[in-house]
Amino acid sequence: MVLHPDVQTRVQEQIDSVLGPDEKPTYALKTKLPLVEAVLLECQRMYNVIPLSGAHRATENTKLGGYNIPK
Repeated sequence: MVLHPDVQTRVQEQIDSVLGPDEKPTYALKTKLPLVEAVLLECQRMYNVIPLSGAHRATENTKLGGYNIPK
């Protein structure tokens, strides 16, 4: 959002228009906040906080592109 302040402004406007000053967000309001949902999904896509693949390591000594990769 720091790199795209226009998106931050649009998200804030959407939140303000749907929730108002006193309402708290609920799961039921999710469909009324499509931009907020899109931004959250994009953040999860770009900066996954949970590693979905296992640790990457060589299972045996190998050579790749002239480089020795130890087990």
